Amino acid sequence: MLSEYRRSRNSPKIAVDGAGNIKVVWQEEPFNPLVQAWSVLFARSVDGGNQFSAPRDLCDPMKFCRYPELAVNAHGRIFVVWDQWLCENIRTHARRTSAGAIPVYDSIAATCRCM
Repeated sequence: MLSEYRRSRNSPKIAVDGAGNIKVVWQEEPFNPLVQAWSVLFARSVDGGNQFSAPRDLCDPMKFCRYPELAVNAHGRIFVVWDQWLCENIRTHARRTSAGAIPVYDSIAATCRCM
């Protein structure tokens, strides 16, 4: 199980690299009626899906982040993009890792569009 059963979650995406390592992202809402935030979480498996890493939150804390997408290139580099709502604006974020690295993401893009 990648996520606690008490939380609302959706938009799961999965990618497998050339070595058979599995990467997963999804959006999740905290189990707290006072917090209006969604997170984009990432986990991976290096043993064919028998075990997954602890989920890592890629979103800024207490932000409303949704609609993640996931891709892995031929070298195993992971790319994740998602939308983050900021009041009346939507900002699209993108992060990546180096090939085979423990996921330490660097931001590669953030674009803003007004509603």
